[in-house]
Amino acid sequence: MAQLGWSAKADVDPRPAPIDWGSAPVERVEPAGPPLRIGAYVTNISDIDLL
Repeated sequence: MAQLGWSAKADVDPRPAPIDWGSAPVERVEPAGPPLRIGAYVTNISDIDLL
């Protein structure tokens, strides 16, 4: 390609312009019910020594 007069390196700006994403309106939503609680029950215990 050098014979055609093209250079091996393209002229590219190493730091492109930053993207302006703008700002989106924030809508705060309150929960409809009480907060969710998660728990577990231990039902299968083997080889327990209480002493």
